[in-house]
Order: sequence, then structure tokens, then C-alpha cells
Amino acid sequence: MKFLASYHLYSQLRDLNHMTDHYVSTKAKVSTAAISQWKNGITNPTRNTIDKLAAFFRVPANYFYED
Repeated sequence: MKFLASYHLYSQLRDLNHMTDHYVSTKAKVSTAAISQWKNGITNPTRNTIDKLAAFFRVPANYFYED
């Protein structure tokens, strides 16, 4: 079974920290295109992108995955 990263969980975390996608992408060194494509359901982020976001937000990488 493949688990998909949840944009909803990311956006909740982003909003709780009063940040924008642009701010997160700059600070976490993730492209704004990657976040936008994830938001629009075009792609699912790579494990590397999830790892960068997890490190930036100081949460475990599995935070972004739903069953």
C-alpha cells in the first residue's frame, strides 16, 4: 500500500505557524512549484521534499502521511 502525503496536514501546520507557501518554500528550500502542484493534486511530493518540510517544521516525516 502506498501512502500519499496530505497537503491538508501540511497546510494546517503552515497556518498554525502563520506562514505562507512562499515563505515555507524559501526557508525549507522546496520549490514553490512543488508545493503548488501538490496543492492542486498534480503530483505528490518526493520523499526528499517531505524530509525537508519535516525538518523545517520540526516534525517527523510521517506527520504528513495519512492512511
